[in-house]
Amino acid sequence: MLDGLMSKQLVPRVVQRLQVTIGRLVIPEPVLNDVLFCTNNPAVMCRYQLEWPDGAETQRSSGVWVSTPAGSTCALSSAGGPILPLTALQFAFLVREPYSPPGQGTRFRSAVLAQGEVLKLECRVPEASVFLDGSHRRYDVPFGEHVSFRLHQKPLHLVRP
Repeated sequence: MLDGLMSKQLVPRVVQRLQVTIGRLVIPEPVLNDVLFCTNNPAVMCRYQLEWPDGAETQRSSGVWVSTPAGSTCALSSAGGPILPLTALQFAFLVREPYSPPGQGTRFRSAVLAQGEVLKLECRVPEASVFLDGSHRRYDVPFGEHVSFRLHQKPLHLVRP
C-alpha cells in the first residue's frame, strides 16, 4: 500500500467527520459515522427545539440521528434518511418517529446540510444524551443546553486498495 501511495497509484479520499459541541464543551473526538440525540430512557419521548439554516421547530420524537456521509448508509438510511456520497461535503439529520398532535405536522423531518452550515438542538427534557459512533461514547445533555453539529475542520484521509 505504501508503494501505491508513493507512486500515486493510490490517492487518499477525503471523508468528512462531525464536530459536536454541547454548550461550551467541544467534544474532542471527531465523529466518523453518526450521532444519536435522545432521552436516556428509550420509552420516554424526547422534546427539543431543532434549528438549522432553513428554519426552526419545536419537536417531539424518539430522537434525532445526525450522520456523516460515511455513516449515512447505516442507521440514517435504515430509518428512511438519505444516503450521501462518501466524499460529499455534507451531513444529514433525520427525526426518529416524530410525534405531532392531531392536526399538526412535523415540517422538518430530514435534511442535508452543506459545509459551513450548523444544526442545533436545544434539549427540552431533563435527561438526554448524545451517543457518538455507537453506544460507548456518551455525553449527557442537560435541560436547556444546546448541542450543535457541523463538519469537522479535519476530515479523515482514507486510503483503500
